[in-house]
Amino acid sequence: MVPPFARGHHGISRGMFQAMKNKGSNYGQATQGSQQIQLRKEAILQGLTNIKVWDCTTGCYDEKFLANDGSDVDGQYVDTLYLPFLSSAERKANPMVANFVKYTGTDKADGYGVYAWSAAIAFRDAVNAIVKKDGVNGVTRKSIFTALNNIHQFNAEGMFGTIDLAGRKTSPCHVRLQVTKGDDKRIFPSKVGTFDCSAKNVVQVKLDVY
Repeated sequence: MVPPFARGHHGISRGMFQAMKNKGSNYGQATQGSQQIQLRKEAILQGLTNIKVWDCTTGCYDEKFLANDGSDVDGQYVDTLYLPFLSSAERKANPMVANFVKYTGTDKADGYGVYAWSAAIAFRDAVNAIVKKDGVNGVTRKSIFTALNNIHQFNAEGMFGTIDLAGRKTSPCHVRLQVTKGDDKRIFPSKVGTFDCSAKNVVQVKLDVY
């Protein structure tokens, strides 16, 4: 995955594809599932065949992205900071992932919902810490923020790789998936319920963004 590449955010235009052709782009990414599908379809229409890697993040991790047996997005890479909850094996490996899907509903569970769920867990942990120290009357808006700013090791009970929540650090932990025959297949790391958290995963890159 090397530049030059093009990245789509707020809609797909033919001008973008002309730029990708002119620059010999070999990497394409959109941040929303619907945008990524448009990107892939337009690439076919315009004969853009030199893209080696089609990439996406949490916006492409839900069942709607795999509509029509995933034929429009076959080979698509999807990178997540959380365990891939659509997999029954992942739900079996992590009780909190199972709870997220159970109480959200499989038809409503998506990548953005995972972030909301984990935020609620952080809120719970902060409140519990306050109550343990100062009792229920110690729970105030100010004390909640103070408690949250003291959570440096957080993983939402294993749903995410451990991050420094209070330090606002970028997480090095991720799971890489690839759409294969209408399903998101875990490709790295291969073991269910695990993350790759190598420090080298956090890098700064200079983007040539259309």
